[in-house]
Amino acid sequence: MVRSGLIAGVFFLLGLGLTVILNNSIASIIAFMIYAFVIENIFQFFVGSIAPWLPMANASSFVSATTLSRFSVFDDSLPVAHHGYLASGGIALAYALVAMAAAVIVFNRRDIA
Repeated sequence: MVRSGLIAGVFFLLGLGLTVILNNSIASIIAFMIYAFVIENIFQFFVGSIAPWLPMANASSFVSATTLSRFSVFDDSLPVAHHGYLASGGIALAYALVAMAAAVIVFNRRDIA
């Protein structure tokens, strides 16, 4: 439950950053849904080298406390372990912090502080 709560906080920060950058909450929800259900799945299956670094894969690895493995559709070999669940939590947090840093920069340039 603690790991699920931490990932919920990470996704809150990610969503807040995306909302501030786009200046529209509906657009950020739609952009996230398109990314989570379409783009990340395409990256995971067809670009195996970046699959362990994607945010949704790392979030699920952290919540379930499993090792994240790398595999490719075009390769017949078995999946190779890439990193553990604690590193997955750190990678997911890094995505949220980058989104928040970008949101602060966009907010300071666009809005009156």
